[in-house]
Parts: sequence; structure tokens; C-alpha cells
Amino acid sequence: MRSMIKLRRKGYAGLLALMALSLMTVALVAACGGDDVAPVADTSAQDAAVAAAEKAAGAAVAKASALESELESASQAAEADLALAEAAATTAEKEASAASAGLADAEAAAAAAAAAPNAIEIALISGSTGWGAMWGGALKTAWLLAIEDVNAEGGLLVAGKRYPIVPFLYDDQFDSTLSRTIGERVVSNSGIKFFGMEGDPGASAHTELSKTHKVIIIHTSYDYGAITESEYMFLVNAAPQSIYGPLMDAIKYKFPDAKTLAGVAPNLSFDFPLRDDLPAIAAERGIEHLGIVFGETGQDYSPQVTKALSLNPDIMVLGCLGADEVPTYKLLRDFGFTGGLATVCQSTPPDQFIEELGADWLNGKFIKQTQAPMPLPPAFQAWKDRYIATGTAWTDYAFVYSFSPWILFRGLQAAGTLTDPDAIRDGIRSLAIPFPLLGEDSEPMVMYGDKMYGQKNVIEVPVYFNGIENGEEITFFTGVSWHPE
Repeated sequence: MRSMIKLRRKGYAGLLALMALSLMTVALVAACGGDDVAPVADTSAQDAAVAAAEKAAGAAVAKASALESELESASQAAEADLALAEAAATTAEKEASAASAGLADAEAAAAAAAAAPNAIEIALISGSTGWGAMWGGALKTAWLLAIEDVNAEGGLLVAGKRYPIVPFLYDDQFDSTLSRTIGERVVSNSGIKFFGMEGDPGASAHTELSKTHKVIIIHTSYDYGAITESEYMFLVNAAPQSIYGPLMDAIKYKFPDAKTLAGVAPNLSFDFPLRDDLPAIAAERGIEHLGIVFGETGQDYSPQVTKALSLNPDIMVLGCLGADEVPTYKLLRDFGFTGGLATVCQSTPPDQFIEELGADWLNGKFIKQTQAPMPLPPAFQAWKDRYIATGTAWTDYAFVYSFSPWILFRGLQAAGTLTDPDAIRDGIRSLAIPFPLLGEDSEPMVMYGDKMYGQKNVIEVPVYFNGIENGEEITFFTGVSWHPE
């Protein structure tokens, strides 16, 4: 635009100069008589004409100069106006760009706010029916009691904001295929990224789901192979490898003359350590491991009990028999076994167990590993009373389940986020917290598993060994979950 103004200004000045020259030429021609040639006699008239022409030319040049000055001034004013216009346009463009960026930021913030969770949704997947219902139902009740406590305070406080916790309950019937199907549908249909689970079939079935979708799973399984494949799956339990040492110490304390042991267990992964790990642990304490006889859940264990008794052990170790527990112990009683009995997994409520098997047969010969001392301290008893009031069948594992929700809750608080699974994973791994029912001043439970399982994804739990004396359950051996790390 500026170049066009300059070109026009130069053109007008040249035109005026040419006009002045033309006027001067015309005047000279006129003074000389045009095209006719005459003798020179008197030059005064010619001189006067030339002077008039020069004067006219000078006036024309002066006028041209004045006009050129006016054009220069007009051009400069136009250029100034154009500069102002261009500056205003640039400012407007910058403001528009800033406004656009601000709008984009506002839209992004609005989208993030819309995507941010307003509640913590948790899928509780366990067997409410079927062979493992006593554990699955207990798990759900323990989580629901913890959720009730948190929501009574307005929700879980994470990064300065309280979020209510919303549980969704699913029954996998202690079946791995059904459990996996439920988990996949929960993730794909509802987007829930937090699971509370119980049962080894579910643990192994959800490893890939946890790994692929970064689902944070808090599990009470004995299937420690599950966590080796997913860094987002956490186990809250006394690992068999971590409690068979204390179990054998308790056996040596209670039965100092025992030299041999055998066992009966269901053919499930959580009892395989009885076969794979216990022999070496027992040998370290001078006890020979004669073998474990496995049976199928829900079937008559007579053949397995008969075979185990044929080994003539001093101690009979029993696995996590679930609904088959009392019938299997009755077989041992009825077949005349008089040696010591030990288990790391009692499923039946203690009072029912004693009543059905008889205190006389159990007195002085039964040992079980559990997470609660007997008689129960006031905090344990109060929680158990509250649990029983829900109508859920009691199992001592409920005490372990009472710890599970707090691993997730404290992990979320440590992470300061509900949406970053890597931060939540690291938050859980950083935990060192007391077992709630033991009180805030008790020894903290810590995460471990780096060396044993390749993932720091297991948390310690208290370990107690109880026996039956005079028809009452009492604690005679106490410890905290031992592990080689």
C-alpha cells in the first residue's frame, strides 16, 4: 500500500513539470511567430514574450512544487494512517489468537473437569455362592463396612477433596472363567478401575486384565504367581511361604516329639506350597515331609484321608478346605487319628468347628494360623460383632479382609490422584501402616515381594497360632508375617 502511494506521488510531480515545460515552449513559439520566419528588426517584443513565458513557466514550476509538497504531506499522512491501521490489525490478531488460546484452555479445563471422577467406584468380585462363598461373602462384608466408615466422614479425602465410595457387587461363584468374564465386562462397560477380590481362581484370571487396562486389584489370594505378571495387582495375606516357617515353629513348640508330617488339601493353587515349599521348611526343623494328598472340591475326601493316614504321620497338615473342612476333619476323627492337627487356613467359624468335631477330640492337638489373637481384644470383638450383625457367616479370614480396603484407600491418599494408575501403584507400594484393629500405635505392616515375586506388591499381616484347650480357643504362639526379604 505504501509503495502505491509513493508511485502516485512521483507521477503527479512529473506531470506538473511536463506541463510547465509545455507552457514555456508554447510561449516561446508564440513569441517567435510560430512557424513563419521573419527578418529580425526589433527584439523587444520577443524579449517580453520570452520573459512572460519564463514567468509563466516559473509559476507553473512553483505550483508544481507546491502541489508536490501537498502530495508529500498527504502521502505521509496516508502512510501514518496505514501504519496505525496495520498496528491495530496486528493487535486485533494477537487478541483474537489469545482469546482463541484462552477458549481452548477453558475447553480443555472443562473437559478435564467433566472427566474427573466425582466418586470412587469399586467392583467387589468374589464368590457369594458356590464352594468359596464363606470367603467371598466375608470379603464383600468387610469392604462394605470399611466403605460405610469412610462415607460417614463425607468420603475419602484425596488431594484435599472428599470422594464418596460407591461399591458394585459381583458373584463369580469362585469360578475363574466367570470371574474373568465379569472383570472384562466391568472394565469395558463401566470403566471401573478398582477391584476388591478374593479367591485364587479370580486372581489368576484377572492378571492379564489388570496388566492390560491398569486395573488396581486388591486381592486376598494365596496365588502369588498372579502378581508376577501385573504390577497393578496387590495381595493382602500371609503368604504360605511366609507363614509355614512360623507354623513349623508352632508345631515344634506344641508337639516337641513330632518327627513326620503328611497332609490333605484341595487341588487348588493356593495349597500347592504345602507340596512345593513346606518340605524344605519342615526339614530345617527336623521334621520329615511324607507327602500331600490332593482331592477335588465338593467331593468325598475318604480316599485322600485314607491314603494320608497310611503314611502314619505324627502331624496332619490340612489345606484350605472351605466347605469340605468339617467333613474332612470328621473323617480323620472317625478313622482314629490321634496325632497333631495343623492348618494355615480355617474356614469354619471357631464355635461351630468345636461343636461339630467335639472339644474332647480337639483339645491339645489342634493348631491353626489366624490373624486374630484369642481371647479377642476389644477392638477385634467390636468389629466382629458389627460384622456378624450383617448376617454374613463368620470366618477368621474376615480379619484379613478388614485390612484390604485400607490398602487401596491409603494408597489413593498417598498417590494424591484417582486417575493415574502408575502413581496409585507407587502410592500403595510406599505404604507402611498399622493393622487397623491393632491400633495406630502397633507395628506397621510393610509392602514386600521384590525378591520373592519380582513385584513389591504384597503387604504383611499379623500372624497368630491358636489352639483348643478345655474347649476354648486360645493363642499360644504370636508373630508377624515372616518373609525372607
